[in-house]
Amino acid sequence: MERSLTGRGRAIASVVTLGFAVFVTATAFAAAGAQNRPPYDTSAVPNGIGAGIYFVSGTADYAFELTERGEYYLIVSADRGSTMDASLSQNGTRLSPDWVGHSGMTLIQLERGTYDLHLVGSGKVAVGWNFVFSGVQQFPANQRLVAALAPRADNRLTISLLNASVPSVHVFMYNEEMALGLDVVLTPGLSKTFDFPWSTSNFVTLVAETVGGPGSFSLGWTSEQAPVQQNSFLLPLGTIALLIVFAATPALWLVLQRRRRLT
Repeated sequence: MERSLTGRGRAIASVVTLGFAVFVTATAFAAAGAQNRPPYDTSAVPNGIGAGIYFVSGTADYAFELTERGEYYLIVSADRGSTMDASLSQNGTRLSPDWVGHSGMTLIQLERGTYDLHLVGSGKVAVGWNFVFSGVQQFPANQRLVAALAPRADNRLTISLLNASVPSVHVFMYNEEMALGLDVVLTPGLSKTFDFPWSTSNFVTLVAETVGGPGSFSLGWTSEQAPVQQNSFLLPLGTIALLIVFAATPALWLVLQRRRRLT
């Protein structure tokens, strides 16, 4: 009787441990599958230096106002398996070239004023200020910034708030698939480094908004190749594998004991 109860206790412990391992596995996969969605710009006619990020599934039309003249990039990122047709126009005149594709950036010289964006396809689009080369730029007061950065093959990007007339600046950075990679509030003198996946670092869209009222600020960025690291998802998978082995060991021991008694 004592042996039987001991065997049952071990079996129960095995089942509980195995159930815990399955729960950890499901939780890890659910976390890995979750994606951060960017805060899409849905206001009627937003204004600032650049515009977006805009979302489309089918057709969509947006209007925005640029407060600074200069060079901008029409940044397009189509969803997987889809293409995008992005048309930028002003007063009925199309300013962007005929372009249909998956993803990329098109350089356009734009004046101050209101523009219309017509999108066909499935994906995300932004109009970003030309900030493709690393360095420092000063941005005027009370202006929401959307900018295009081009770290290219460098997947480690450092963004710095050099100075500001406001307490802090809220910075978002998106990879070339327009997936949110960095969400950080910077105070003057503070920097933040983020490693993008190797396949999504050719160009980056940056969105910056002042916190605590209107004010000017200076942003700088640099990039470099991050050292090759093991996929962070492999670490929990290894832990899960050890848990499964640990859970299965008592059950295997019971099977071997029964076979010995039968023999």
